[in-house]
Amino acid sequence: LDDLPPDAEFSGPQPTPVVINIAAGPKFTLGNIRLKGDAAGLASADFGLIAGGDASSGAVLKAEAAIVRAL
Repeated sequence: LDDLPPDAEFSGPQPTPVVINIAAGPKFTLGNIRLKGDAAGLASADFGLIAGGDASSGAVLKAEAAIVRAL
């Protein structure tokens, strides 16, 4: 692969086989949470934000949207 040009073309009668291996890493979790500014009076736990809890982008974005609605 190191010797192939970046725009290499594979024009053969068959598809080029590709293998993808994925090694899942550790799950991201939340640390200490402190809401500031306009959200300072809100409890982070009410939005699913607790220390050791799920820090996936989906969970964080869902909590963000709920906090914005609560304000």
